[in-house]
Amino acid sequence: RQFGDIIEMLVMQETTPPEQSLYARLVVRDEAMDDIDQFLEYKLTMKFAINGKHVWARKFVRKFSSPFEVGTSRVFP
Repeated sequence: RQFGDIIEMLVMQETTPPEQSLYARLVVRDEAMDDIDQFLEYKLTMKFAINGKHVWARKFVRKFSSPFEVGTSRVFP
């Protein structure tokens, strides 16, 4: 486990110097979801300061749509 017991994967926006990434995706293991809720203090968004820079974090909640909804490309077996 490269990132410890909670984090599955970290994906950051690719940029060229001197630009900095504007976003990153942190994928958390299923068994750690309660820990993330506590970390975000059960709020929709939370502001942190990391190395003097402000970072906003939010938990992604997947919205499931109807398989018959117009414009979806979801395929169901």
